[in-house]
Amino acid sequence: MSRWILKFLWTRVETSREKAEGAWPVWARPEGARRTLGALLRELGLALFLLIAILPSAYAETEVDFASAMAEGRSAEAVGQWGQARAAYGRALALAEQHPGQEVDALIGLAQAERALGEVPASLEHLERARQQLDSGGALKQRGRVEASLGASELAMGRVSAAEAWFEKAKKSAEAQKAFGLTASVENDWGVLEALRGRPEEARIHFEAAAKAEDFGGVGGWHEQRRQCGAGAASAARRGLLALPRTV
Repeated sequence: MSRWILKFLWTRVETSREKAEGAWPVWARPEGARRTLGALLRELGLALFLLIAILPSAYAETEVDFASAMAEGRSAEAVGQWGQARAAYGRALALAEQHPGQEVDALIGLAQAERALGEVPASLEHLERARQQLDSGGALKQRGRVEASLGASELAMGRVSAAEAWFEKAKKSAEAQKAFGLTASVENDWGVLEALRGRPEEARIHFEAAAKAEDFGGVGGWHEQRRQCGAGAASAARRGLLALPRTV
């Protein structure tokens, strides 16, 4: 809508100018030049007024579209529709480029969907972009989520040491923020890492920590739902390892 209004205004200004240029030479009709100048000034004034009026509404419209795309992505994740989630987060990211403060959330969601679809290099690329943005500021919780997701993507690539380094950072960020859902997510993925290393006792410690964080903080919110949907194998591994007898 705003594009249409701008096009309309520009057409009016151009029409006024063309009439002035084609009707008579400015030097021959001084009064015509004055009328032309007045008309142009009125058109420009109208354009400025409408721009002031429509810019806030255009911004609000983008905000609504971004929130709608993010909500669609989260709903798709909740039922494991990762292709739909990726498309929704992609739209959110395009909208967020106009509002940099929102871009990190869209990048995290997009990276999560890409990792679930096996597109791990793309996931790492988007997470690195989010991390670079947070280097100049950003909420600690956002930083922890990016670190946790980087760890999960590195683990999916088979780079265990790199994944563990990110899990360590994410755990510190989560504990500093008292973000129990994020702590549970990190501990759960860390447990999977230790299980893959063939160290069931160490895996058990992390899985128990994940269960404790979930019990303490309560299960709810989009991040916990996402982790439950996206880490079904991890949850199964945790249940299996917790059922094993302890070693002395």
